[in-house]
Amino acid sequence: MLVQGGNVLSYVPKGAWDGSTSGVSLIQVEGSGVASAVIPTGSVVNSCSSNSTTGETVRTANGSAVYLINGTSVTSTLHSSGTGKISFSGGECTNCGVIINSTTNQALLTLSTAKGAGFQFLDLANNTFEAPFPSQTSPQRVSEDAAIDPVRHLLLSATEGSTYEVGDITDTTTPKLFENNTSGGVFEGEYDSSAEDCTTGVALATNEFTGNLYLADLSQAVFTPGSPGTWTAPQRLQNFPEFESFSAGTDAVSVAGDTHIAVVNGEFGGNRFGAVVLPSSSASGGKVPGVSDYISLHDSQHS
Repeated sequence: MLVQGGNVLSYVPKGAWDGSTSGVSLIQVEGSGVASAVIPTGSVVNSCSSNSTTGETVRTANGSAVYLINGTSVTSTLHSSGTGKISFSGGECTNCGVIINSTTNQALLTLSTAKGAGFQFLDLANNTFEAPFPSQTSPQRVSEDAAIDPVRHLLLSATEGSTYEVGDITDTTTPKLFENNTSGGVFEGEYDSSAEDCTTGVALATNEFTGNLYLADLSQAVFTPGSPGTWTAPQRLQNFPEFESFSAGTDAVSVAGDTHIAVVNGEFGGNRFGAVVLPSSSASGGKVPGVSDYISLHDSQHS
């Protein structure tokens, strides 16, 4: 989504990790003056992320191509350091996703590197890539949808395994990655999408094929350096029975800034989604964050 004043634009990839259709659809969600269009790309695009401060959108292809656009025009075609493929339940990819840090005007790519699954920063001020760095999880994994906390300078990556990797990206040239692995405890299963309410520090991860959401309070997190390092925080797994009817359960999650509301949906099709109300303030004393209210929707009906 690109939000500028009263205009809200959505850039929707027409492809997928296992898709064959190239191009991106541009749709005006709110406002006026922008005609819907299909923006052509030479390769199949799987992800888009926009910087509402600059108006620029970054799109990652299934290969190493990275497209930069303003409006309906491709302004640059770059190539990441991606090599090889990462496999997910939805397909495989070299470049697998992108998230914008508007505070630093950087794009973070999840991708396959020469050292395994990992990450790479792209400085959008001069369109130059920093050196890629591998995930520290074992086996190496990255989130289907990584997230960035620009307040605490953290990278969040729930890895479709029993791990949730958090990285200190205060200095993006020398990131410090911490693997949270509580196998046998609350964090177990296929967690694939990462998000956070950055105003409170409540981090989220979706639990694929279930109606569960994982929550942790990063405002109380303790990070221990190592190879890999570890992190701990008050955490819980909360179940939402209606979310189990989503296609493949809870799969994607995103927090609407300053509202303390997270939107959750499935994958592989379907027309169901939900919203949960997160805590409005940070906890303390080892208290575990929880959802106080939620809603599940299907077409025009809700429960």
